[in-house]
Amino acid sequence: MKNKGTARIILSIVFSVLLVFCIIGTAVISFACSAAGSPDYLKVRLEKCGTAESVYNDLMKKYDELSVRTSVPADVYKSAVSEQWVSDAVFGQVDYIFALMEDENAQPSADYSAFDEKITEYFEQYAAEKHVIKDDIYDQRLQASVDNARSVTASVIDVFHFETVRKTSLWPVAVKYRPLLNTLRTYAFIADAALLVLLIIFGSPVYWTGVSLFSAGVISAAPSAYVLASGLIMKFTIKDYTVFTLITETLKSIVSSALIFGISSFVLGLILITVSVTAVKKSNK
Repeated sequence: MKNKGTARIILSIVFSVLLVFCIIGTAVISFACSAAGSPDYLKVRLEKCGTAESVYNDLMKKYDELSVRTSVPADVYKSAVSEQWVSDAVFGQVDYIFALMEDENAQPSADYSAFDEKITEYFEQYAAEKHVIKDDIYDQRLQASVDNARSVTASVIDVFHFETVRKTSLWPVAVKYRPLLNTLRTYAFIADAALLVLLIIFGSPVYWTGVSLFSAGVISAAPSAYVLASGLIMKFTIKDYTVFTLITETLKSIVSSALIFGISSFVLGLILITVSVTAVKKSNK
């Protein structure tokens, strides 16, 4: 009998340890499904960080710099965009990257035709005033100015550096395995349920589930609290202030979610352990 009791305790400990990692894995996969399932998560981050306004201000500075290099007045570039256009383009970039995951032929929604119009108008006016001949050199300079304006604008708007990611090996992996997240989440919940059933069969389910939740909470909350308290995220070295703010605030949000999950799991586990121990004490009286 003692050997059977010892074996049940050992099995309960093993299943409890496995449940700890299953709980954490389920939480991570569920968060990933939420973030990767639609563009909403990234859009919320853009809105909370005031990214669109920062991007607009950055563009105004970039156009001043571009004007010095091209001799085209900065106001010509600036007249092609508005704060609303920039906001729509920034949020549309997020929709674009999610659309690409479904269809590799998807096209960005931002319309850059205003640059063609405004820059062409300036060149036409300048040519008329200065009696410039509209030859191949004229056409080349016009096209170069339009291409530069489009390139600079697209680069600043791409705050998540999606186009850079597309050129790396990470992109095909993300596209390939993104649909598997929901399947993994289902399997994770099944694993959780299976371990709970085993705990019911081999031991005190309330106590050992509490131990698993308590342990998962400590594992999640402790490092999260340290990262937030130490300011480790703010030590990232990103020159672009807009991108720096967006990336760091997004990381803070993720770590904060892990902290909230950890504290919730810790408290729930502690309650279950207390309830189980109290019930055992009452039954032994």
